[in-house]
Formats: sequence, C-alpha cells, structure tokens
Amino acid sequence: DAALPEDGRHGAAARRARAIAAVACLMAWCTRRLVAGQRATLALRDRVQERSLALAQRNRDLMERQDLEVRCAVLDERGRIAREIHDNVGHLLTRSLLQVKALRVTCEDVDAAAGLDAVAATLDEALGTVRASVHDLHDDAFDARTSLERVVDGWEAGDATLAYEAGPLPQPVAYALVAVTREALSNAARHGDARSVTVELVEYPGFWRLTIADDGAGPTARGGFAVRASIPRPDEEAA
Repeated sequence: DAALPEDGRHGAAARRARAIAAVACLMAWCTRRLVAGQRATLALRDRVQERSLALAQRNRDLMERQDLEVRCAVLDERGRIAREIHDNVGHLLTRSLLQVKALRVTCEDVDAAAGLDAVAATLDEALGTVRASVHDLHDDAFDARTSLERVVDGWEAGDATLAYEAGPLPQPVAYALVAVTREALSNAARHGDARSVTVELVEYPGFWRLTIADDGAGPTARGGFAVRASIPRPDEEAA
C-alpha cells in the first residue's frame, strides 16, 4: 500500500469499505431472516400447542358428554322397565288376585276354598315383590348428579356450569334440589335475561347447600342474582 499512489490508496480503502458494508448488509439481512424464522417457528409452535390444548379440552368435553348420555340412557331404561312392570305385570297380578278373591267368596267347597286362599296368598306375595322391585327400579332410575347435569346441559339461554361436591342424596332431597334448579334456571332466562349461570351443590356434615348464581338483572344493586338454599339432613331434622 505504501508503494501505491495517493489515489490508488483511497480507491483500495473505498473498495474495502464497500466490501465491509456489503458483508454487514448481508449479515444484517441474514440476521433479520433468522429472527423472522425464529419468530415464525415460535408462533407456529404456540398455535400448535393452543390447538392441541383446545382439542384435548374438546375431547374431554365429548367424553364427559358421552358419559352423561350413557348414564341418562341407563337411568331412562331403568325407568322404562319400572313402568312396564307396573303397567303390565302389576296390573295382571292385581286383576288375578281380585278374581281369585271373588271366586273364594262364591266357592262353597272347603277344599277348593283352601286352595283359592293359598293362590290368593301367593298372588298377594308376588304383587308385594313386584311393587318393591318397581320402587327400587324407580329410585335407581333417578340420580341427583345425572339429573342436575341434564338440567344444566339443557339450559339453552346461555352457558351453564355445574359444580357438584356431594355424595348420593336421599330421593326426597334429590327431587327437591332438581326441581329448584330447573325452576331457577327457567326464571333466570325469562325474568333475569341471564346469559351465564353457575349451579353449585355442596354437602356439609349437617346439610346440603345449593347455590345458583347468574349474571342477569336481579334485585341486588351490583347486578346478578343468586339463590342459596340449605336443606338439613333427614336424621338431624328429625332430631
């Protein structure tokens, strides 16, 4: 470089500067492409993860709904069997028992009367067994949690959720809670213009607490409306 004339040295320096600038521009462009690629990769990963979570949640919802439909189908079938036994077998046994007793009244033969008494006793025992079976099937056909889930799932005015924290309930308590929930959801939609409802049933040592809260217009100043009912246990109520 020392042997080059002044203009040559300036020209070489300019060429080196341009080369360095070109390399810097190329590196900056590559860096921007790399950063953009990394951002695109992260965005794609986030979208995939979000969709995976959404699909997993949807799968859980479908499984829960399938379980609910299976339980409802089982309970409906038990109820149908109970009605069939009551309407068919029960009525036939009752009619047969009445016919045997009518024959017993008009029968004058002692041996035949004794036989009719035995038949009447057998029919009466069979009728009692059928009644007990029908009552058991009817009780088994009504499950508090499944019935509440069916009521909440069938609310068409908006989103309804159920928080169930209780064990098996006595039939009178279960019937009362389901009836209260059904009426409360109906009132929330018709009178409160609610779009979101939360139903919570909690079991305590001495009672069950049912809380129904919605976001509709209610008598409270802050908006929303809540109904809370506490039902004592039958043993403590009797005590």
